[in-house]
Amino acid sequence: MSSTTPSLSEPPRGSIIRSLLPSIIISGVLPYVLYILLSPHLPQVTALAITAIPALIYTLFGFVRNRRIDLIGAIALITIAIGIISALLIHDPRVFLIRESFFTAGYGILCFVSLLFPRPLMFYFGRYFMGGNDPAKMANYNALWQYPYFRFTNRVITIVWGVGFLGEAIVRTILVYNLSTAQFLAISPIVLYGITIGLIVITMLYGRHARRRGAEMSRQRQAALQGQSTQTTQATEEGRGETA
Repeated sequence: MSSTTPSLSEPPRGSIIRSLLPSIIISGVLPYVLYILLSPHLPQVTALAITAIPALIYTLFGFVRNRRIDLIGAIALITIAIGIISALLIHDPRVFLIRESFFTAGYGILCFVSLLFPRPLMFYFGRYFMGGNDPAKMANYNALWQYPYFRFTNRVITIVWGVGFLGEAIVRTILVYNLSTAQFLAISPIVLYGITIGLIVITMLYGRHARRRGAEMSRQRQAALQGQSTQTTQATEEGRGETA
C-alpha cells in the first residue's frame, strides 16, 4: 500500500470494552438478581421472562436517545423477543436461558457461509464499527478492499468469529442442561461476554498486526517499483548513448 492507501484510525480497545459494561450489568448481573428475588413467588418461565425487562428497557432507551436504529440494539431486541416467545410457546425455561445462543450460533454459521461470497460478513461489521454512518469513512474502508492482504485479513477474522460464536453456543447449550437455573444465570454471562470480549481483543490485535504487515508490504512494493524505475531509466540512457 502506497502513501495514498486509505487508512482508518482504530478505536481504542479500552473504550470498546468499557462500552460493553452497561450491557454486562443490565443483561448479566440484573437478570440473576431478579431471578433470585422472583423465582420463589412466580412460575419459572414467568420469572425468567421478567428478567429480560431491564435489557429491553435499556435497548429501547438507546433507540430514543440516539434517534436511529443501532445495529447492536436491534440484535438485542430480536434476541430478547425470540427468547421470550420461544419460552412461552415451548414452556421450557432452558430455551429462554440460551436465547443469545440462537443469535451466536446463527451468526457463526453466517460467518462461514459468507466466505462463499465476494465479501465476508466481518467486512461489513468492521466497516460499521470503523466508519459508523460517516459516508467518507465508509468509502475509505470500502477502498481498502482492493488490496489482497486486506481481503485475506477480513476472511481470517470472519473464520475466527465463526469458530468463537459457534463454540459459545455449544458451551452454553451444554451448561444449560447440566446446571441449575440460578447457576446458569451466574455463569452464562461470563461465557457469553468472556468469549465476545476475547473475540474483540483478538480482532483488534490481529488488525493491528495486519496494518503493520500491510505497511511493510507497501514499503517493499514501493521499493521494488522504484528499483524497476531506476533500471528502466538507466537502460534508456544507455540506449541513447549507444545510438549517439
